[in-house]
Amino acid sequence: MAALAGAVGGLLFLFVFPQGAISTFAHYVLHLPAPGAGIALIVGPLAVVFMLVASRVARRAGGAFVGALAFSVACAGVMAVLRQPTGEKGMIGSPWFVLALGTSGAVAEIALLLTRTLRTLAWRSVLAAGGANVALLIFCWVVIFPRTMGWVPWRVVPILLAVSLGAGALAGLAGWALAIRLPDFEEPDPRR
Repeated sequence: MAALAGAVGGLLFLFVFPQGAISTFAHYVLHLPAPGAGIALIVGPLAVVFMLVASRVARRAGGAFVGALAFSVACAGVMAVLRQPTGEKGMIGSPWFVLALGTSGAVAEIALLLTRTLRTLAWRSVLAAGGANVALLIFCWVVIFPRTMGWVPWRVVPILLAVSLGAGALAGLAGWALAIRLPDFEEPDPRR
């Protein structure tokens, strides 16, 4: 179920944000600096929402990680089938994208495990989502963009980190609000 939730998120992402829409919105509409604004504000938060939903439907450790991988593999698979290029930034649909979201999913999973003692799932979701979104942005800055766009200018780092943390936290609340409305998925009792 976690993989299904992540894959649905990836397909929804490709449908809602066709090629070029993220950069246009982040840079030309909102006038945010590059590189990384689209990751911090759109890609990461949407992926994080589906990671949290995947974690909820899995009801065990590893759900967020599986959801993140399914999200990225669904995007890569559709782009490969349709023979779409990964774009000038070399991100969406590439093996690096799968690795980036896998890293982000691992950060979300670790945060969810470390915050088990918090009383409310909302706070756990906000902390996990904020951390996962920042991890995705930093991964892109350090691993992907130096190969495709160059190093990020230091002057934009604080701005985009703040945007990433804030958007991640809001995505955490959205993911929590969506996840608590889902039915509990329990393993069937083998004695029945």
